[in-house]
Amino acid sequence: MRRYRRGDQVEVLNTTKGTLEDSWHPARIVGSHGDVCTVRYDGHANGVVEERVLVRCIRPRPPPVEFSNWSRGDLVHVFDDSAWKLGTVLQVLDENQFLVCVIGSLQDLKLGAARMRLLAR
Repeated sequence: MRRYRRGDQVEVLNTTKGTLEDSWHPARIVGSHGDVCTVRYDGHANGVVEERVLVRCIRPRPPPVEFSNWSRGDLVHVFDDSAWKLGTVLQVLDENQFLVCVIGSLQDLKLGAARMRLLAR
């Protein structure tokens, strides 16, 4: 089991029942005890939000990756509504703009490469 320390930048898995998608929310560790960590979410719509989360629902924040060579059909993570969500590239609009379908959403998004990243493993 991975150990996290106060101040570590992480992402927290949100698996809301009744939705088709899982999303990863940026957060920072503010405390830990055994297999539970207290996290503070970055940029949450409701201001500062802290929550206790099982370690198995936390992953290190992936390093930024400079990549914009996406093609139609590529599976990607897209940053939408304060979370990283699974999506599919529908169309390459130009070298830095893409039309993406977020899995579980009815709306397609026009995004720049800065709001897209490779799937974290």
